[in-house]
Amino acid sequence: MIDVKAQLQRVRALVFRRKCYRDVLCDPRGTLTPAAQLMLADLARYCKYSNPGVVNGPTGVDVPATMFTMGMQALLKRMLLHARLDDSELAAAERALQQSQTKVIQS
Repeated sequence: MIDVKAQLQRVRALVFRRKCYRDVLCDPRGTLTPAAQLMLADLARYCKYSNPGVVNGPTGVDVPATMFTMGMQALLKRMLLHARLDDSELAAAERALQQSQTKVIQS
């Protein structure tokens, strides 16, 4: 039997969680703030988000490192999903981070 009350609570929790992520990462129009762009781009680079999760070691696949990398990628994906962002927005944030680092280096 379906527990409607429990399902409703899960949906409400998801909506609340998504609102919290958006309140932190986005402006009132739903666009990423410049700080959120830099933060997400930095996390994407650290999590190796644009690379496959498999980490090769000296004798083949490094299973613990692969599991760790995949876990980091899953965490970032969760943040992006709750904020309702897609990969193109993340790519734009990565470009913004690269541009800001170039400006810092040049100054």
